[in-house]
Amino acid sequence: MLVLTGIGYANEHFPFLGVVKKGPVNIRAGANINFEIVTKLNEGEELVVLAKNFEWYKIQIPQAAAAYV
Repeated sequence: MLVLTGIGYANEHFPFLGVVKKGPVNIRAGANINFEIVTKLNEGEELVVLAKNFEWYKIQIPQAAAAYV
């Protein structure tokens, strides 16, 4: 469960800071449960929310996530 801090749902302005209220939360490669999990965030961890796609939030990738080129 992600809590959006400082901004009401109707007035979302991106980017903004969010915090994980109940974790762990899966961070996925895309906006669907069929995408692979790239990392997890635990309760209390903060993240930067960049955009929204239906019920999914696009976030700045956490430093703990493994990424390759």
